[in-house]
Amino acid sequence: MQRDGKVGRRGEQAGDRVGHEDHPPPGGRAFIVAASGVACLLRNDVGNIVAAPGGTEAVLGTVAEARAVVAAAVHPVPPAVHHATVRALTAEGSTFTSSLYRDAVAGRDGETEHLLGAFQTCAREHGVATPLLDLVLVQLRAAALAA
Repeated sequence: MQRDGKVGRRGEQAGDRVGHEDHPPPGGRAFIVAASGVACLLRNDVGNIVAAPGGTEAVLGTVAEARAVVAAAVHPVPPAVHHATVRALTAEGSTFTSSLYRDAVAGRDGETEHLLGAFQTCAREHGVATPLLDLVLVQLRAAALAA
């Protein structure tokens, strides 16, 4: 996820991980990380999260972290994509969750390291603080150790 094209894990170039062929574009990556982060950290679907006091703020904080990492690493998330992400992740009554959350609840290995671990590494490389997403990663890693 670096602009300089450094080779990352598994020989991928940063651009390959974000917005190339089978990978989502930068705004899509921010959406996937934010959606996974929100669902896994708060252990619920979007509708229940935003119905709880403080839920919308937690969603917005997570979206902001994901957006900041993508902006630092690749390019800013287009405003329309950001607004669509916020709408989707703050929709009252929504039953939306992420596949990573569904895997975690079912006790299956998900894409924790591939998605969130790589995103955290990218955040560190670019000096972007991600306290909420860091908590998600700790929670998922701890759950994997307990399994």
